[in-house]
Amino acid sequence: MAPRILLALSLLLFACNTEANFRNEENTKPDNVKNNQEIEELALPALEKANDDVEEMKYVIDKAIKDLISREGAIKMYNDGIGKVLGQSGTLDSIKMRLDSGGDFYIRSMHLKAKAEATREISAKKPRKMCNKCND
Repeated sequence: MAPRILLALSLLLFACNTEANFRNEENTKPDNVKNNQEIEELALPALEKANDDVEEMKYVIDKAIKDLISREGAIKMYNDGIGKVLGQSGTLDSIKMRLDSGGDFYIRSMHLKAKAEATREISAKKPRKMCNKCND
């Protein structure tokens, strides 16, 4: 029984290693490197906007805590925007905590979403390859 398990594990590790090597080779092909750069370029504005949104929201919450602007307005602004991703909140303290702990998560999430949309957009423009032999 033990030799069969070792053989199965060995085959599984070999298959995983082969797949990882294949993916690394695919990602370093000139077309894929170009696509990755294009994806990053298309997603960059979303990354910058998400970063600006978090910084602006932190600024607004700090002003609301100091009673320089409306607390209700700041809470509504958070709940209508970033709060849809980080979770709705009813107090400034909990919003501040969510922004401090989840601001980076929000930025990464918006960036990944933009990269997914860019990938879809690029993929839609290119013809599909069914297999390498078919297109040679």
